[in-house]
Amino acid sequence: MQLKTSLWNKALFRNLSRNIMFLTVINIICTFILVPFSYFMMDVEGTNNISKYIIGSLNTAGLYFFGAMIYAGLSGIFITYFFKGQGASDFIHSLPIKRYRILNTVYLTYFTHVLLNLLINGVITLIFGIKFNGINIEKVLIWVLLSLLIHLFIFSLTVLLGLLINNYLSHTVGTIALLISPVIMGTLIYTTHMVLFKGLSEYPTVLLNDITIPVKFMEFVIADRYHFVYLIVVFVISIVMIALSYYAYMRRKNERINEPYANQFIYLIIYFIMLFIATMLGGLIFSSLFSEMKIISLIIYAIAFTVAFILMEMISQKSARITFDKRLYITSFAIVAAALILVFISGYMREQFIPDKKEISSVATTFEDANQIYMNQSLLNDTKVSNQAFIDSVVDAHKQLKNAKKGVYNNDVAVRTIHIQYIMNNGRVVDRNYEVFEKDYDNYIKRVNTEDNMKALVTALDLSKHKKDQISITHEVNNDSFTGDSMNNKQKEKLIKVLETSIKERSFNSNLEAGKTKYSITFDYEHVKSNGMVTESGSYDVPISIYDTKLIQFLIDEEIISEPSDVLKDGNVYELPRKTSFEHVRNIETINEVKGAKKIDRKEFKRMVNAQQIDSKGQRIFVIDSPEKSFIFIK
Repeated sequence: MQLKTSLWNKALFRNLSRNIMFLTVINIICTFILVPFSYFMMDVEGTNNISKYIIGSLNTAGLYFFGAMIYAGLSGIFITYFFKGQGASDFIHSLPIKRYRILNTVYLTYFTHVLLNLLINGVITLIFGIKFNGINIEKVLIWVLLSLLIHLFIFSLTVLLGLLINNYLSHTVGTIALLISPVIMGTLIYTTHMVLFKGLSEYPTVLLNDITIPVKFMEFVIADRYHFVYLIVVFVISIVMIALSYYAYMRRKNERINEPYANQFIYLIIYFIMLFIATMLGGLIFSSLFSEMKIISLIIYAIAFTVAFILMEMISQKSARITFDKRLYITSFAIVAAALILVFISGYMREQFIPDKKEISSVATTFEDANQIYMNQSLLNDTKVSNQAFIDSVVDAHKQLKNAKKGVYNNDVAVRTIHIQYIMNNGRVVDRNYEVFEKDYDNYIKRVNTEDNMKALVTALDLSKHKKDQISITHEVNNDSFTGDSMNNKQKEKLIKVLETSIKERSFNSNLEAGKTKYSITFDYEHVKSNGMVTESGSYDVPISIYDTKLIQFLIDEEIISEPSDVLKDGNVYELPRKTSFEHVRNIETINEVKGAKKIDRKEFKRMVNAQQIDSKGQRIFVIDSPEKSFIFIK
């Protein structure tokens, strides 16, 4: 017999249990495979990738917690079935059970099933500890607590939305959308800025992930690093949502059971979020084709909103033939339009923003034409310069650059990329990436590429921070393949000193750019946060010029080559006529374009190189006929 003072109802408990029992069975089986059984999988594979804090393999931990989120969401949808149909709702609410006891029973039923799964698989894992190392009661308890936390968050949110949404499809879509809406909306907003405005390409990935709890939680699991304060915040948010669910249930009107939503205000909020996301996505897909035609872009956004509105109405009215609500359409359109206007205004303000010179601590910018040896992502382009004159010239050039027309890759005119990164005095980073036509690119480079700026740039170059990078000497075997010799710590220190000296002593001129060899220095780097997450990774490739005598001597000292001529590219060698202008031939595709080019013996040419007859100011020009031509000047 049910006690009058009981906070839950036994009959309702059994009824709700039947609704999620099949999900619980699947959850128990999947948990067994992903947690206890993962030790056997690691044993077979010969790996030992276990967590420092929880039980199970790190390879499967992410999948386990992702599955836990899915289980919590589906259970929250199925266990609140009586909020979705009039018959079930009338039956449940006709019983002599107070509403708070009904909701108590909902939570008790779910967490009984959750604890059953955790208890079964936790005990099994402890038993496996007889055979496998790294299993103890502390890890089991932490695993249980983390599991309960993510179950609590997802389930409480799903139940809260279930009290506000009266059909399964809208409930499912709304829950998913709300869970990941911060990262989705943030990404869409910043992508809109990137497509419609100039220079805007960075995403605040860290911030978006931090405010999207499922994403941040999965980051913790994968990195095997947990932030206690963040987890406490998640717990507090979950408790608040549970309190709100009781508040909403006590004021929920049963007569709205046949309406799409239990509350008109919630109806508008959910509509706004869903329509805003759908409108942004639809507008982005098509307006990117007309980014320079603002009026057409606005029309596309209006069409995207209308299509999204009709689809939302089909879902809420459960029919392809809908009753068109003009008032709801106009209200939603006004809200979404206002939000889009704010997005466009914020994008325009970001596009026009250029930091004040006095507030800038340092700046890194595209400096490629100062030395074409360093193309794309390069050491020099990424070197942060604190010289005030350098900063002033970059800011002045940036002011002109922001008025340049956005480059279009479908055009016959070449499009080049300019990168500017300001480090502010307060630590803030302002990143800009412009895709502009070649004329605007050249104008920018002319403003920045001055002799004083060159000196400031190479003076600011500090390669000591790259000692932890993976450094290798890369050797071109043929046109499509390369091989590399990795440097040990001692070789790294020596190479970095030689390279830094070589760059700082080198004068920047086109003759030096032309003397490329088949050897280069590759820096593979990773930027790792304190929590172990890799925030950025990539590589710098620094080609070695035939005029880099110090670097070539380093290769000889380390027995990578035996003589200077070993660095020469493969191919036939030609001497060009004495009066040939290098600027006229530097971009030739075939040697046949040069009249009077004379083929010479490659062995004889190698002897001249080994005899140190090369001179960047020499009058005799030789070219190695390879896919990427190498021009060498001889005394």
